[in-house]
Amino acid sequence: MSESLSKRLPGRLRSRILEIARENGLNPEALLSQIVDSAILEMRSGGSEFDEGSGEDWRQLSPSDLVDPDTASRRLKLSKSKLAAMRCRGTGPKFVKMGARTVYYRVCDLDDFISRCLVQSTSQ
Repeated sequence: MSESLSKRLPGRLRSRILEIARENGLNPEALLSQIVDSAILEMRSGGSEFDEGSGEDWRQLSPSDLVDPDTASRRLKLSKSKLAAMRCRGTGPKFVKMGARTVYYRVCDLDDFISRCLVQSTSQ
């Protein structure tokens, strides 16, 4: 790795990249370049909407799949408490109630809600 890049990476990350590159017979600079390029592409494509710790990929879900309120709140970029308040007022996306305290959202209903929120000007 170049000296300038080596100085910028935390020690554990630098060590792990070197280890992976060595194991696979890759140039560490090329490996890091691939990692960065991949991350940039994912950010530009809007990927990883489910990313933050859920282990699920939003693009792989079918419209009828059910997701929990935590996942729905990440998808809608709303807090869980805001989503709960919207459920009480009837202003949020449709939801599925299974039992007294168990709530799920269908992926298609979240997408419909997002579509209904589209506006073209602040006067709408």
